[in-house]
Amino acid sequence: MIGVASGAVCYGMVALKPKLKYDDSLDAFGVHGIGGFIGAVLTGVFVSAALFKAGADGTTELPSVCPIIKDASRFGQVLVQFSAAAVSVLFAFVVTAGLVKFLDATMGFCLTPRTSPRAWTRQPTARSGSISA
Repeated sequence: MIGVASGAVCYGMVALKPKLKYDDSLDAFGVHGIGGFIGAVLTGVFVSAALFKAGADGTTELPSVCPIIKDASRFGQVLVQFSAAAVSVLFAFVVTAGLVKFLDATMGFCLTPRTSPRAWTRQPTARSGSISA
């Protein structure tokens, strides 16, 4: 169930990439970022007391797993899973932004048309596959 739901949402994100106009040539955000987030949250939805180590004492009630979230229900577990996934997103964003700033300050993050090789520019050349008369 988790894989089917995550796969459908990931496919939708990859299909929306041209409309949202973000640069992700390897689809890392659409597949791994979104799929991982959905999978982490849905793990809380499908948790069972038999698989939940602290709930293996014979009771069917899920114990509270977080001191901040006192709700011991399935919804409480979903909140914990969502919180953990949100913290992961925040951590990844902060570290990535820091690396981008560091690289931009030291050696530059993006190529300029002046420094990029001619083959990387979008200007047509005689070798671009066009037939000239």
